[in-house]
Amino acid sequence: VEALQSRISNNALRNIRKSYREDITVKHFSPEAVCRDPGIIDALAECYSGMFSDKGMELRLDTTAVLNCAKAGALVIGIAYLHGEPVVYHALIDGKDRVICWHSCSKCRCESEQSILVGRANKRLHWEDLLYFKECGCQTYDWGGVFAFDSENGIDRFKMLFGGTPHDYYHTVPLPNSLP
Repeated sequence: VEALQSRISNNALRNIRKSYREDITVKHFSPEAVCRDPGIIDALAECYSGMFSDKGMELRLDTTAVLNCAKAGALVIGIAYLHGEPVVYHALIDGKDRVICWHSCSKCRCESEQSILVGRANKRLHWEDLLYFKECGCQTYDWGGVFAFDSENGIDRFKMLFGGTPHDYYHTVPLPNSLP
């Protein structure tokens, strides 16, 4: 735990520590639990589309892909609760040695105090994700990429708060082609 904490910025650590004193809790759902309770994916999808709708975008979560990942035993969903209500969701692809934060969404585009608490809940959930997967023997927590390591992009800056080592990965989509 100390090794993980040593890489995280002091500001992020303060927020995580403060979240333990607030009414923020975290729960992880195994692939089996996700398959048993389809409401978990439905709630994730609602939060996901709501977050993008608040940003003026119409994006929908591919719930079939999420469910298929769970059926394959490769999906964990983490949820952060504020006062017992879910406010942040993480859908994580569990490749045993490497975990990828596939989707992250939150339910807050509201007044500043609530937004601050949801931000803390998100940091706490990422911290708890790291601890959860470390306990499972995972070696690498992949944030799902950044645009640029020196970017002014807020999401990239947020990811960099947690330290880590930059790596280049290339994600490709194979296209089927008939052989003559």
